[in-house]
Amino acid sequence: MKKKDNYDLIMDYIFKVFIFILRNFFKYVKRTLKNCGQFKRILPTKTYKITYLISIIACILIIWVYKLHPVLYFFSLFVYFGVYTILQDIKYWKKRQGIKRLNKKYKKIRELFSNEIDIISIKKERVTIYSNTLTEKEINSKFSKLELFFNRKIAEIRQQENNLRYIDVIFQTKTKFKAVYYLQQYIDYVRIDKKAILPFVLGIDEKENIHLADMAKLNHLFVSGESDTGKSVLINQIIQSLMVFNSSMIEFILVDLKECIELFDYHKFKNCLLISNMTELQKIIEYLEKEMIKRLNHIKLSTGCKNIIQYNKKNTEKLHYLIIIIDEFATIKLENGEMKNLENKILSLLQKGRAAGIYIIGATQRPSSNQINTDVRAGFLYNISLRVKTKETQRMTKILGTEGLKVGEFKSDIVSDTLKSFYIDEDLYNGVFENLTHRLVDKKEFIFIKDKEMKKLTLYKRLCNFIDTKIYKRRILECTKRFDYRHYIKAIPDKIVKEIEQIKGMYQIGQNNPENGTLIQSDDYLKFVDYIFRNNKENGLLPSCKETEGDLNLTRSSRLKLLKRAIDEGLIDNSVKNKPKIIIKEGDIIQF
Repeated sequence: MKKKDNYDLIMDYIFKVFIFILRNFFKYVKRTLKNCGQFKRILPTKTYKITYLISIIACILIIWVYKLHPVLYFFSLFVYFGVYTILQDIKYWKKRQGIKRLNKKYKKIRELFSNEIDIISIKKERVTIYSNTLTEKEINSKFSKLELFFNRKIAEIRQQENNLRYIDVIFQTKTKFKAVYYLQQYIDYVRIDKKAILPFVLGIDEKENIHLADMAKLNHLFVSGESDTGKSVLINQIIQSLMVFNSSMIEFILVDLKECIELFDYHKFKNCLLISNMTELQKIIEYLEKEMIKRLNHIKLSTGCKNIIQYNKKNTEKLHYLIIIIDEFATIKLENGEMKNLENKILSLLQKGRAAGIYIIGATQRPSSNQINTDVRAGFLYNISLRVKTKETQRMTKILGTEGLKVGEFKSDIVSDTLKSFYIDEDLYNGVFENLTHRLVDKKEFIFIKDKEMKKLTLYKRLCNFIDTKIYKRRILECTKRFDYRHYIKAIPDKIVKEIEQIKGMYQIGQNNPENGTLIQSDDYLKFVDYIFRNNKENGLLPSCKETEGDLNLTRSSRLKLLKRAIDEGLIDNSVKNKPKIIIKEGDIIQF
């Protein structure tokens, strides 16, 4: 029975092939005759003509040797054109298979245009699209979404001159970096991979392609570069992009042994803990080592879990990630003589911390063996190097050829290309501002409305969408006010805030206690009172509002709150109209 079944299947297949040949035979003959009429196009050069003559001679010899029918001598003239049509069909079939593969791979682009396009080819500089129904304007309407999909800036979308049904999407190509790339201008083009756990913005290349990295994959990162090369700007970029994308799951410990000059802007964040001296650093590393052992034991007890990522996937109570950023890593060696105990603890964090969700980012000017222990240096798996002139230091950074880099440019073993860091303006509180506002409304594009508070923007969602679709072809942002990007960060869980407050109370970190050398946090009220007493007029009146706001960088609402507090405490008399007067009693000595 099996033999008969196989025989039937084979005969069915042969019959189908035979019918297919009969159907396409006349089409094939028609196309060969058409190719014969276009012999000038098919035989453009002497080499093609010689091969055509050789094929005719070979056919005539075969017919003469085997004594075939004389009519075949006539058909020998068309053999070359018949083979040419077969090869043409094979090329067309391969092309169609390639288009099908591209359509499957980039089916999201086809869904954007309701499956009315075919993707012909995708190259580094351009993408070619074929469409019978859509025009150039209709494809241009999805300009921003195409940029987000390809994660690249598009220069233009235009039709081909020879064939109007083929439309080219041409990407921007550049040979030189711009002087400055502002993060708030490029944050819209960032496209995050769904599989990434702790994504952050790494940098931008010459063709304005934004490169992202995942801290969970890198584990630990070391940044090295000479002074005034953009090291602190790069660290700020990493911190802020981590906050924007994953703030609800991250706790930051920021170590700056230069009295937190570089990282002081983050002291108001609830999920940031600032460390300013060696005693605090020793205490916090002891705490981190205990926390790491506690977490590892907790992960070990849960079935089928080997690290924090697997644990968070299987359990509802998720562990948050700890990221320690140590600026000027080499100063740890210079300030403390008893380093062996501290180095061993840092080394254990580097070796075992990634499984517990503890990651370290270190930064220094010269990572030499005299300043940093070689075992500790080897614990950092990935490196970023800004401009470093001497070759000896380049060998220490594990990245060569960085002597010619300009300010902000860097090389790394994460990406092969030379990248540049995004600039974040320090005058604007190191913030990403208005361009993040579109994330508030379900990641949809809208126009920023003037003189409206950020909390009330959701009420204008429909109006914004209507204006965007009806009046404007693309999104326009009106930058009217300075908004700190901490308004747009996801809400931090109460667990992280409570834990940080407990650590602060346990080790007396961040308290206003000058005796133990901890960081004294500044108060706007003290600055305000100090200013009005130093800059008062002869008649004891306060300076003008504009001077007070400009010099202290205060908003009008915050200035009025501070003024009311000073009136309540009896420092200012508000009886004088429009000009509050300072109350100075005789014999009082005011010190600030």
